[in-house]
Amino acid sequence: MFEIKFWIAGISVFVLFAAVTFLVKVMIKMLLDKLREIADDLKKIVENITKIITQHQALEKRVTDLEITVKEIKETQDRCANCNL
Repeated sequence: MFEIKFWIAGISVFVLFAAVTFLVKVMIKMLLDKLREIADDLKKIVENITKIITQHQALEKRVTDLEITVKEIKETQDRCANCNL
């Protein structure tokens, strides 16, 4: 009788261990899938930020070019204003 209870207890512990192991594996897989999704989202965010930075740099260059052009126009106007035409 004692042997049967011992075997039943041993089998129960084994089944419980197998079930817990399976659940842990499933949970780890779910977590990894979520982490992959988050990583993909972060990658998209970084790409968008990179695009924005590139656009900002291009706009800064345009502004600088326009400032130079405005300065040149003002200098030309000043020279023409000083001319006795």
